[in-house]
Amino acid sequence: MTVLLALVGPSAGLGDGEVRALLNGTSSPADGTVALARPSPDVALAVASPRWDEVADRRIATDGRYTVIAHAALFYRQALNTALARAGEAQLDLGAPAAHAILAAVRAWQWRCVDRLEGEFAFVVWDARERTLFAARDHSASRTLFHTSIGDDGIVVASRLRTVRSVPGCRGDFNLMALVEDTADIDLANPAETAFSAIHRIPAGHALTYRAGRRSEVNRWWEVPIFEQDSGVPFEEGAEELRRLLGDAVAERADLSRGSAVMLSGGYDSPAVYAAGNWRLGTADTPAPLRSVSFSHPMGDPGREDELIAATTRRWGAEPFYIPIDDVPAFEPSLDRARHRDEPISHTYELWNRALARGCRAQGARIALNGNGGDPWFSTSPIFLADLLRQGRLLQFHREWHQLLGRMTPYRIFKTAVQPNLPRPVLQAIAALRGGRQLSDPHVREIPRWVADGMRRSEELRARRRIDVPRRPGEGLSALGRTWFLRSSFPERITALLFSICQSQGVEIRTPLLDNRVVRFAATRPRWESNSGRQNKHLLRRSMHGLLPDEVIAPRAERTGLPATYLERTLHAHLLEGRDAFRSGMLLAEVGVVDHRVLLGEINSYLDGAWSDLERANALLMAVQSEWWLRSLGS
Repeated sequence: MTVLLALVGPSAGLGDGEVRALLNGTSSPADGTVALARPSPDVALAVASPRWDEVADRRIATDGRYTVIAHAALFYRQALNTALARAGEAQLDLGAPAAHAILAAVRAWQWRCVDRLEGEFAFVVWDARERTLFAARDHSASRTLFHTSIGDDGIVVASRLRTVRSVPGCRGDFNLMALVEDTADIDLANPAETAFSAIHRIPAGHALTYRAGRRSEVNRWWEVPIFEQDSGVPFEEGAEELRRLLGDAVAERADLSRGSAVMLSGGYDSPAVYAAGNWRLGTADTPAPLRSVSFSHPMGDPGREDELIAATTRRWGAEPFYIPIDDVPAFEPSLDRARHRDEPISHTYELWNRALARGCRAQGARIALNGNGGDPWFSTSPIFLADLLRQGRLLQFHREWHQLLGRMTPYRIFKTAVQPNLPRPVLQAIAALRGGRQLSDPHVREIPRWVADGMRRSEELRARRRIDVPRRPGEGLSALGRTWFLRSSFPERITALLFSICQSQGVEIRTPLLDNRVVRFAATRPRWESNSGRQNKHLLRRSMHGLLPDEVIAPRAERTGLPATYLERTLHAHLLEGRDAFRSGMLLAEVGVVDHRVLLGEINSYLDGAWSDLERANALLMAVQSEWWLRSLGS
């Protein structure tokens, strides 16, 4: 994997060999490349890059004052060049390394450079004149950055948490609240936290500024738009604009010289990426420059979408590339995998995604494109019913309810449309009348019964579950819910995990639907285009009219592509491994996070078939994987 490392202060006194050891100790391949710069006596910046990817020397740039290290893919270079020219900076060759483009942007706009950069990036800059370190991540979250203070006048920033933890002087005590949230499959209340008290994450869309001798500051630079702000552009014109924006987003991220493939399902999102990219990039001689990789499921399996996938590729004169789902392992021993994972949180479909990345390689592609982002931008949950009720739009509320949810009952109306509108003081008053019992909230994950009693009863943990994101002026509950993808730690951490899984297989994954221009446009569209009646993604589907077969973009009576069979295999295999390995005890129990006896009992009851709730079982899997991660720290 590519690793960035910045040392300021005492830790910069490490020798070159020690710095290289820090990089190579975090799963950077032994045959990769390393670049190291020391722009000031007490500053060291280093990059390690795998052999298959851009060499490390191209990930570092300096002009004497500023030194940049970057793991980045920058897009819309011509627009950047135009802005640089206006700022009096020399234009860049469109193929210039991203680090050089970031350096030019820093010279032109210093730390406001992030407003001009479009892409998927993590980078660190040292300003030798002002003795300031600046580090930033884009909003799409694939590339991570972590940081910690060393002593009173030092800081470490790295793209891997394990790298930060390995730096001499870094404190290693656990943040038990964050650890229990990861173990219980509960979203982190504070996206900047990690399982280590002294190590913090720079959240996606945020930047860190550190001035020598002062405390570091982390602030959001990429503002999350307010969704469902109707621009007034008619539906058909909006569909045409979305087609153009998505085609550009795919074209910017594709690299045909290195091979680009779409991880293609039979839904709406990844087929839109595939079709828009081929429409934008194709020619008469090469109608389908983008390759595809998909899973083939047996007839009758709820995950089967083979026919829809085949229709999508054949529309562009290509045949699908299938990986038989039975060839995808549901299990590999967990401890070794945990050694390569930065945090307790794991990706349930790690082996599934590894197989897709290998499929991209088999197709001769180093760049993989996916449909991540389509759900929050072009769909919404039934929470919009609460908005309709609050706004007094009762006829529309009645019609949409019956089309979406069917029968009305007072209890269902209260839970779906009334309770979400109640302010915190009213909810607290209701809890007081109920003897202190809070109303259950379907949008808040309950703390599992196998969490240690002291933790489950902890007022601090309960308070962390009640953190609200305030609505901004003009922002409804539906619009607020759609920003969860850009505000919460869970989606960004899963995105980063997916990126690292693919990198380990020699593939870089990119996400066209997270393109800043696509996101900003999606925020200007009215709610009904996302969800009305029993159908969703009206605008996205319309934008693909003529680019995808009618049967692919047509409304569907039920959801397709449900990988329940594979998920059950994965859960069963990994929980069986955990039960056998943890009979004599668990480190998580020793630090007070889980009740060992209750957890094993819950695993046994699932494996014995006493219950079959996959969400509940997945929380058990997260606990098992957290235990393996904890054990990996000492192995």
